[in-house]
Amino acid sequence: MRAIDRTKWCSRFRDVCRLAMMLPDIWKQSHPDAIRWYHQEESNENADRKQLRATRRPLLINQLKT
Repeated sequence: MRAIDRTKWCSRFRDVCRLAMMLPDIWKQSHPDAIRWYHQEESNENADRKQLRATRRPLLINQLKT
């Protein structure tokens, strides 16, 4: 069995922790002043529009069949 090089392992662990801190939801909680709210509003509007299209699609298909 090989001995674990602790410095290399710790370095990789630190890198993983840094990456985890950069995940969008975690970063957003850590930096609330840096959020551009118009992007958030656009994202919400896009999600609403997507949901509306998904809801209308079966209705339109039924109308075309009749």
